[in-house]
Amino acid sequence: MSKERNFRRRFWRSTAILALASTLGVSAATLVSVAADVLPTSSYPISSNGFSVSDFKVEGLVAPEGLDVARPRFSWKLFSQDLNESQSAYQLKVAKAFGDRELVWDSGRVESDAQLFVAYDGKSLEPATEYSVELVVWNKDGSRKSQIFGCFSTGLFATADDSKPWKGKWIGLSSSAPEIEPADIKKSNWIAFQDTFSLPSGFSTYRFSFDVADKAEIAAAVANFSADNSSYIYLNGEELGGSDEYRFAATRDMKSLLRDGKNVLVI
Repeated sequence: MSKERNFRRRFWRSTAILALASTLGVSAATLVSVAADVLPTSSYPISSNGFSVSDFKVEGLVAPEGLDVARPRFSWKLFSQDLNESQSAYQLKVAKAFGDRELVWDSGRVESDAQLFVAYDGKSLEPATEYSVELVVWNKDGSRKSQIFGCFSTGLFATADDSKPWKGKWIGLSSSAPEIEPADIKKSNWIAFQDTFSLPSGFSTYRFSFDVADKAEIAAAVANFSADNSSYIYLNGEELGGSDEYRFAATRDMKSLLRDGKNVLVI
């Protein structure tokens, strides 16, 4: 991970140099020698004669990490000391930040004033990969140009070679613990208010007893219940929780309150 941290540290240092040049009103060409160890090698200055590009973003973020979009979009702003200045063209280059630094997209010079959400249109991006971006823009008559750098990384996403890139495993749940399926209220039957049986309004209590030979052998024990309109459930005198929605079954864990011998469940 040290290479990734160093790359991003160099990126932020380069951003600081650009900001300093803009603040001092100095052509960043005078700072190229200072930035030589920070920025990728380039044949043109960072800015010229008060015309510069700034606020470079990828998907609306500065140096985002873990992007999961196939065609990230780039945006930027212009700064000029002259009135009525504008952009006549731009060029974007995207390359892998490490290894062979493969160039995956070169837009070439595009005659356009677009500055918002310019979509990537190069080779398919690889998951979990860091990319560097170089942007060059030309002013309205093409006599001046400015350059800026950015970066982004991709997250995990499916590819033709790996349809299930996520290889993680839960570390907070024991693999030996049984899986408990959610209750299906449609498989249950009302025990009151049937055609042949009705109860007066108000609270009603239902009690059920059962025996447990050895609670240590019980892997899981849950109660699935519902009532109209609200209810509470108790096991051996201890409240497990309640329910106030008769259309769905509530699930409450009973294992911790089970005991050997007779157990009493009350709703």
